[in-house]
Amino acid sequence: MSDVPMLGDEEKYLREALGRIAYLLNKSGEEKPDLPQRKQQKPKTVGKCENCSKSILDSQPHYNTDDRLYHKDCFNCGVCNVPISGKHYFLEGTLHCEKDFKKYYQPVCGRSGCQKRIEDDLFVRARTGKYHAECFTCSMCALPLASIDNGKLIQQNFVIRNKKPYCIEHGVQVDGRVCFSCEQPITDTKAYETVSRSGQLLDLHTKCFTCHTCGISIENQEEISYLLKDNKIFCAKHGNRTCNSCSRPIANAKGHTEIAGQKYHPECTPKCTVCNNTVKSNVTHVDGGLVCSNCQ
Repeated sequence: MSDVPMLGDEEKYLREALGRIAYLLNKSGEEKPDLPQRKQQKPKTVGKCENCSKSILDSQPHYNTDDRLYHKDCFNCGVCNVPISGKHYFLEGTLHCEKDFKKYYQPVCGRSGCQKRIEDDLFVRARTGKYHAECFTCSMCALPLASIDNGKLIQQNFVIRNKKPYCIEHGVQVDGRVCFSCEQPITDTKAYETVSRSGQLLDLHTKCFTCHTCGISIENQEEISYLLKDNKIFCAKHGNRTCNSCSRPIANAKGHTEIAGQKYHPECTPKCTVCNNTVKSNVTHVDGGLVCSNCQ
């Protein structure tokens, strides 16, 4: 009987190690269970571009102006297509650079010999239109009525007559407004009064609206009342319009009663000395009193 060789400790250890390696290799070939995959986040958007209507990602360079969004490459003038870097205007659904805005939308100068667009921010506004400062001159003498000094618009006094601007001096000539009291031109359009004489309207300086006798200003009276005589103005007191009964002035030209050539306040109308009734007409003077027609 032959002897079977015994495995040594080293050989035994080696066999065990090889068996373990084989086991691990077999195990690694098994199918592994599926693990949950992380969801990919969608890129964040801030809105749609006003120009190209495409979405704008939060990570993309963009402009937000006048509550409208633009890609950086879409922020161009809708007229000349040049990228906008300065002032801009959104009109009629289109973005405009400053140059094209002034070219197509700034007002036209009202001077007949100009009629060009006003590109400067400083210009004259008048009832007849808008003007370049240098174009706003007197229509008669060409006196400059406006100028620009140190970035400020400076305007002179002017008047508009027949839809044209005039300096004060020539505006008066065109208008023909003359004070009927002093017969001098009325140059200040805010310092004159208009009075009526027999239905005719007459103009006069406010400073001339005074009583010819006492010099009191009619305009500053609590109740404006005056009398015109020979192109002269009189207050109620000195216009010979006083109550024959109380001797006080009759302020209202129509608010009085005239009896036997004498004027009375309505409340001062005299009564008949016989019957004590208010007299109206056909009266007779008796011993300093008035007697009505019924008691005569």
